[in-house]
Amino acid sequence: MHESPKKVKKYIKEKKLTFPMAYDKHKTLRKLFSVAGVPAVIIIDSTGIVKYIGVNLPNDFKSYL
Repeated sequence: MHESPKKVKKYIKEKKLTFPMAYDKHKTLRKLFSVAGVPAVIIIDSTGIVKYIGVNLPNDFKSYL
């Protein structure tokens, strides 16, 4: 929640993440999903169903997509 966009982009590159991400500058998603801390990972499938909410990216995250 306090990470700069530059730091977030570096993390995405290091983890080789290719799915869409949202940078929640105005804390809209934080409020919507009741995120209490960081890191926060919310995986939403292509139909809009929330499949995972947690504090870390799960090792099998691709199985949620």
